[in-house]
Amino acid sequence: MGISSIMSVVYPLQKYLRGIGLAFIVFVVGLILAKIIRKTLRGLITESLSSNKTVVKIFTFSINFLYYFILFLFIIAGLEIIGIKSTILTIIVVLITLFVILVIIVAIKDFIINAIAMFIISLKHEIRPGDVIVFNNMRGRVEKLTLTEIILKSNENSEELLYIPASLILKKGYVRLSKKRKKNKKR
Repeated sequence: MGISSIMSVVYPLQKYLRGIGLAFIVFVVGLILAKIIRKTLRGLITESLSSNKTVVKIFTFSINFLYYFILFLFIIAGLEIIGIKSTILTIIVVLITLFVILVIIVAIKDFIINAIAMFIISLKHEIRPGDVIVFNNMRGRVEKLTLTEIILKSNENSEELLYIPASLILKKGYVRLSKKRKKNKKR
């Protein structure tokens, strides 16, 4: 056995091991990127939607799904580097991508509608904290306006809070019992 026959075995093995090393690096980069994205999105969601538990659960599920989807993509990229190519993997990626897009659209539909409704309410300056309003036979003092809902305190002596989506306020209407505010005229 000569040096040339040993080298003919070593070179392909060396190339394959480089590919495995590079695939491992790609996977680690994907893992770090996925964790950064997940942590950032979780922070945004908990800050802006902490009062709406159902929406937080849906977004948390979507964020976790996105995390694993990113990992899956980087695993596929690593397999491509090693030389494992498959049409089935491509089909799976396309199907998962479509599923993720569908889940995100369904999850944020109500959020977007309520955010737009709150934007309209904010532009008109119709409701402010401290106002007393009647909505759907429920009377309360506006405690807080969030990105998607209006929080009413039903009774001064009670700790009961009513969370009313902004879109319902626009659809069904309300009656403000507080005195009208003076508008400041800019000169």
